[in-house]
Formats: sequence, C-alpha cells, structure tokens
Amino acid sequence: MGLETKHKSRDLEVPKHRQVLLNSIEQDLLNDENVLAVFYGGSLGNQNTDVYSDIDLRIVVKDEVFEEYS
Repeated sequence: MGLETKHKSRDLEVPKHRQVLLNSIEQDLLNDENVLAVFYGGSLGNQNTDVYSDIDLRIVVKDEVFEEYS
C-alpha cells in the first residue's frame, strides 16, 4: 500500500536531497548568534519519515530580533 507514481526512481532520490537541505539549514542557523534553538516537528521530529516527508522546522530566536525572522 502507499502512493504509486510513474517517477519512482526519481522519487527515491528525495531523501538524499532533503538531507542536503537539512545539513545546509543546520549549518546556517547554528552559526547565527541570534538563533537560540532549532528543532524539527512532524515526521522528522518523530524520526518517522518516508520518501515524501517535508521539513517542519522550528526556530527560536532572541526576542529583540524576532521581527527580522518572522
């Protein structure tokens, strides 16, 4: 059971590309002095991803810069 598409070989590459995005996000945000915390929600946060899982990102920033990040 599950979603069947005519692009199966392409779709199987999605997790690899998602991981590249996650690495870039983490590198950028963890080096930002205004970012206090970064965490994932959804299936990533629950460590229950599938091929089509999106990135539910939560970012905690300093109060004085909140408007710049919203």
